[in-house]
Amino acid sequence: MSDGNDNISDLVDRYNIELRSIIDELAPPVSKIFVDKPRVPWFSTQLLETRRNLRKLERKCLSTGLEIHHHDIFKTAHCFYVKDLKQAQTNDFPSKIFRANQKSLFNMIDDLIGSKKELSSLLPNEDKSKLPDIFVNFFRTEILKLG
Repeated sequence: MSDGNDNISDLVDRYNIELRSIIDELAPPVSKIFVDKPRVPWFSTQLLETRRNLRKLERKCLSTGLEIHHHDIFKTAHCFYVKDLKQAQTNDFPSKIFRANQKSLFNMIDDLIGSKKELSSLLPNEDKSKLPDIFVNFFRTEILKLG
């Protein structure tokens, strides 16, 4: 133990390495994949709370097994949730249309039917006037292959 500082630091490093290997062996790191779904605009915090309450009722119904009491409460809550969900979906577009100005209305319609950029990228190198003939020839050959 002539050089105490190096010896202590080597011991600490060795301890950390051994401890890390034991931890990795007993509890290996877990990787999870989270899918980031875009939120739908009509799903509100009220619907989220209703769904959470519904899941609580479902767990209570499954854990107790009381068919008459908890299951009936769960079924009633589920009916209300589905009704509220459909109502929110139904009311979303009309409310957007009534609030929208002309530009945002056209953008909304473009989002619904697909923008022109997506359509033009289907066959980018072809002459646009020849596209109908290309499609007709394609479908004609496909029909002839079937028959």
